[in-house]
Amino acid sequence: MNILLVNFNGTYGLGHIIYLISALVLFFVSWFLVLKFAKTEKSKKLVVKITGLVLFVLILWNRISITIYNFMNNDEGIRNLLQLIPLSFCGTASLLNAIATLFLKKDNKILHCVSYYGLIGGIITMFYPTFLNEQDFFDARTVSGLLHHTVMVWLIITNMITGNFRPRANQWYVYPIGLCIMMTVGLFFHEAFDLNAMQINEPLLSSAPVITFWYVLGPSTLIIHFAIIYLFEKFVYKKKSNEIFCKDNWF
Repeated sequence: MNILLVNFNGTYGLGHIIYLISALVLFFVSWFLVLKFAKTEKSKKLVVKITGLVLFVLILWNRISITIYNFMNNDEGIRNLLQLIPLSFCGTASLLNAIATLFLKKDNKILHCVSYYGLIGGIITMFYPTFLNEQDFFDARTVSGLLHHTVMVWLIITNMITGNFRPRANQWYVYPIGLCIMMTVGLFFHEAFDLNAMQINEPLLSSAPVITFWYVLGPSTLIIHFAIIYLFEKFVYKKKSNEIFCKDNWF
């Protein structure tokens, strides 16, 4: 569909541009409101719990819409049914962030894993959602995909703002262990069911295949993960450099 000679579909089509501007405006307005009005522990907890519930509903909608589409357009049987399981990094990050925020105590181990790759993958997808080049903008798969990535990013940063998730040096090991587990799960589904789980067979961005394959993105996200920890240790916890890099701070 063309509107005013501008393509509404596709990456950086009119639909994507309107969505991205709207999402960024809502991000900063809502964070301002959270910082201004969510002063008590109870109000902060309410904000993240409600957002976790919304994210849970969105990821379910996304997986169900993908599964229904596949059943209607091919006859791959159980492989279609397996689409109910989120087998991408962003899909697992959305589901686990929602569950961890809803049902587990604050600052739990799952948040120390999935928050990092969820934040990185979510931001990449917000700015470069390659599925917009293959699906209509108003397709249920597209709408639910954009929304669950967006709400995931908002929830992760809001968890940091409210203290529900606090990056810390002594939790550094959780993320690399989590990455190994995710890749193991991906390899299982790849070998057992011939599914491209966890982007094992293809880059995250087809337009940048060399730098967005898992063997490049994995180490890159580890660097970003350590950078986030350092920034929190330095500017949130107000530690000096010798305190940050002290062995006792990490182990």
